[in-house]
Amino acid sequence: MMKRALLGRPIATAEELQERLPKKYALPVFASDAISSTAYATEEILLALVLAGVAAVTLSIYVSDRRRCASGLCRPFLSTDGQGLP
Repeated sequence: MMKRALLGRPIATAEELQERLPKKYALPVFASDAISSTAYATEEILLALVLAGVAAVTLSIYVSDRRRCASGLCRPFLSTDGQGLP
């Protein structure tokens, strides 16, 4: 019911032949969609890789800081009395 409300009634076979585009018009119209999709795909892949790289660098900073602190090489941010930097 929802599909019928959004898209309308199905096209009858007799009407379908009148709705088709000739190949000389359909090819340039629909081929441009594939060309533009290919052009934007490279940009989107690059964006995903950059975001993944930034996330990896950010996480590696925390991982390296945890290792340094686990080995006892880091100073606590609060002094022993809890009043601020030592």
